Amino acid sequence: QGIDLGRLSPHLTGVGGLTSSFTVNGKEIAFDGRFSLENSTVSFALTKTPLLFEHLSAKMAGALKMGSGTISITDLAYRGVLFAAEISLQKYEPRAVFLSSGLIDITDVKEHMDLDSLIGPTVDISSIGDEGKVRIEKISVEAGGSVTGSLELKGLSYRYDTIPFHTISGGLRFDEKRVILGPLT
Repeated sequence: QGIDLGRLSPHLTGVGGLTSSFTVNGKEIAFDGRFSLENSTVSFALTKTPLLFEHLSAKMAGALKMGSGTISITDLAYRGVLFAAEISLQKYEPRAVFLSSGLIDITDVKEHMDLDSLIGPTVDISSIGDEGKVRIEKISVEAGGSVTGSLELKGLSYRYDTIPFHTISGGLRFDEKRVILGPLT
């Protein structure tokens, strides 16, 4: 039993459920509860492979008026890392998605995220090593494809030409045109 996620979005497969309190006031609906996914996949602009969830549960709250408003998702754990997302909707269509996370192993980031589209021609993705972690402070995906972000790097390795760098920590900000590193230690 549950909701066929494929009917909600072409980016979802599987079955979802929502346990929530709902408040309806005219053309406005507000909800606050938990949602779950069973044997589901989620794909979006920044993933190179769909994320597979055998079972996932998270807190979800939102308010929509005539299909427009904001949905917040918190306490979403994937591979032991907590994520949060905020989805801005206009007439039931996503206008913007904001994502943040705890520390993620760089190997998981490289496996699932389309880093070429994020920090693409500015950084040679193949030169990023398999050690270290990344925290998503904020990634914003706007309708139309505009992507900006701010990441915390912790203990990464990177090879620039023939020079290896180890245990790199610091900040990384990006948009479609540039990547700004620093300060780094």
